[in-house]
Amino acid sequence: MEKYFFEAVKSYGRVNIPKVGSFSWDKGNIEFSPFSTYHDGKFLKYLKEELKWDNEKATSLSSTWFSSIGEKLNETKSYMLKGYGTLMYQNDKIVFNKQKKYRKNKILLFGLLSVLFASASVVIFLLTSTNETRDEDITVSFVESKETKVDNMESSNLPVIDSNSIEITDSIKTPSIQKNSLPVIELQNKYEDQYIIVAGTFSKKSNAVGLYESLIQNDLFSCKVIYNGYSLYWVSVYMTSDKLKAKSFLMSHKINGWIKKI
Repeated sequence: MEKYFFEAVKSYGRVNIPKVGSFSWDKGNIEFSPFSTYHDGKFLKYLKEELKWDNEKATSLSSTWFSSIGEKLNETKSYMLKGYGTLMYQNDKIVFNKQKKYRKNKILLFGLLSVLFASASVVIFLLTSTNETRDEDITVSFVESKETKVDNMESSNLPVIDSNSIEITDSIKTPSIQKNSLPVIELQNKYEDQYIIVAGTFSKKSNAVGLYESLIQNDLFSCKVIYNGYSLYWVSVYMTSDKLKAKSFLMSHKINGWIKKI
């Protein structure tokens, strides 16, 4: 199910796992946010429309998979999404650790070592096969070895691409038009001496906008995207000049965020 789920993420741009969080696709990277936890129905829609599953099968399997994630997180505090990473509790907050891919680099390293050993064997053979080996012959052997090493080192920097990524790219479609308008990005100096409840902090504006679009559907929140002017975007769900009011709002709505004074 992991493969189909992340195909849906790449197809729709953002898909939620109920009571866990949401995954989004941003310029080739998978991002996770624990703040959008409602059932958006996108995964079910993908199974029925793209994979042509009937409603009963799609509903049953997606619901079972969602439930297993929640149960496993509650029991062991972690859940592995095979091939992608692990969801886990960290300081009472769900985070996502992406899976690092080492296999391709190991293959390239072994290939490089094999070429170096082969080159060394050729040089040793040339040195021991005759006492009349000319200097220029040895020089040529070393030049060939260096060129081979450079070629292999360049290839080791190539991006790692697995078969699942190729299949997912083929299934990418133009995202549907969002109903909510984009937020106005406001500078922090506009709200000096104000207390805000921060739901998320991002270095990329697109990630901040994605969280804003998820939270703005809740009428209780007065969402804003505030830029500090040089590196960070804060997604705020509440603003007041009274710190006690900010604490009260944070506790009464059980928001997974923190209070910041601008």
